[in-house]
Amino acid sequence: MKSVDDTGRMDRADKHRVRRVLSTVRTDLFTFAPQPMPPMRGPGPLRWLPQLAVVVVAVFAAVYATEDLAVRSVGVAHAALLVVALRRPLPAWWVSLAMLPVLSLYEPLRAYTGWAWAVHAGLSFLVALRNPLRVMAETLVVRTGRPHRGQATALRRARFRRRVRQPDLPDQPADPPRLLHRRRPLTGVVLGPVGPENP
Repeated sequence: MKSVDDTGRMDRADKHRVRRVLSTVRTDLFTFAPQPMPPMRGPGPLRWLPQLAVVVVAVFAAVYATEDLAVRSVGVAHAALLVVALRRPLPAWWVSLAMLPVLSLYEPLRAYTGWAWAVHAGLSFLVALRNPLRVMAETLVVRTGRPHRGQATALRRARFRRRVRQPDLPDQPADPPRLLHRRRPLTGVVLGPVGPENP
């Protein structure tokens, strides 16, 4: 039937759309291609000022994050991702994302959790500088586990369409019109006198 064909066609279109979105996300996020931060325009040493600022922040986060030497080694490894992100921001972002649960749940490393989130925010900023806005939105969805408002609305609409789709039922004969029987009032009958007819 036509409704069933339309339902199958829309399901195939939804599957194709999901595959296309997943392919785009895989191409955007799972890449190891170098994306070096270019130097600024200006005289000699000032051209590398942004890279120098990132290195200074990484050293500060590694050395002054905590006084515990055991935790400091982990902090150095995590803060070094800022330096790696100057050339390969997306791989550094993935490694930091994998380290965050360990740093948050393992009791001896909780002292570094605040700095870990600060370093991860810096990595997200470096990813945003070297990639389109779409990639930044994808990293936010991956990190928070929730799609943005437009994606959530599209998912809700697709689920609603699947829920309300039903095959067309065969045509049913229309109910015959109900006849309204109205009682007619009894009219009086005039009867003549009973007897022989008058001549």
